[in-house]
Amino acid sequence: MKRKALFIIVFIVLHWSVRTQDMLGISNSNYAGVYGISMNPSSMVTNRLYMDFNLIGLQGFAVSNYIYMQSSEFFQFVRNRTLPVYYTDENEKRNYTIDRTNEFKQGAQNLKITGPSAMIVKGRHAFGLTSSFRSVTSVRDLSPEMAIFFYEGIDYDPQHNINYTHDHTTRVNSMAWVELGLSYAYNFHRYRWNSWSAGITLKPLFGNAGLYASTMDGDYYVHNDDSLSVYNGTIEFGLALPVDYETDEALSPLKTRGFGFGVDLGITFQYTEKGHSTAMYSRLCEPPFEEYN
Repeated sequence: MKRKALFIIVFIVLHWSVRTQDMLGISNSNYAGVYGISMNPSSMVTNRLYMDFNLIGLQGFAVSNYIYMQSSEFFQFVRNRTLPVYYTDENEKRNYTIDRTNEFKQGAQNLKITGPSAMIVKGRHAFGLTSSFRSVTSVRDLSPEMAIFFYEGIDYDPQHNINYTHDHTTRVNSMAWVELGLSYAYNFHRYRWNSWSAGITLKPLFGNAGLYASTMDGDYYVHNDDSLSVYNGTIEFGLALPVDYETDEALSPLKTRGFGFGVDLGITFQYTEKGHSTAMYSRLCEPPFEEYN
């Protein structure tokens, strides 16, 4: 009973971080291979694959309390590849609609394209090399009337002749980068039914684009479709895009605009069902998978 209570407490505490993970089905699988490395680099030496190669893979998600489709139209889009059509107040076509409740809007997008990658397991050691392109975007606390203006346009009459005042912060952040990974894992302790493994991934990061904008406060009045008065506002803005700022010429989207470095550390404990094999093996594929509880 104590273990169950502890598990529930830990789950509740970690809930806000674990909900951001994606591809859980394959990343936690015993056949995860290179896809398990990003979740936990020590998984290389504990999964069923002794060798894994990846040419290309795609994962992504988007979540928002602002933009949506009706569920029936979404399934129609999945089946027939036919986008729904919605109309603004000015009869302009849109392929989505919006939530118009008086609630601050949030949104996030995460895209990862996994490029050529490989891993190999040799006894109690495992090695991996991964490559990927990643893109993330988040929008936090966008005011309801501003969200409607983005959808309808400034010519939305119901929101004219109103003085809007805000004392909250709206944030928009976006990044895109190429990520390389060099991974190593080691099954460092095996005794009876206990097995402990540790792993590390060193990741050079090559930034391609970045953007952020924050509005700390605002006081504005929309008179009509071509007149807007801003009485007060504090805005921070910054960007680094694949563009030649002197000529406005677009550069390669993979051009490096900045450099960074990351490290992933992971550890795995397994309580095996039958203990460990002590036989000597000459080929990579010979060691059996050790079932665990």
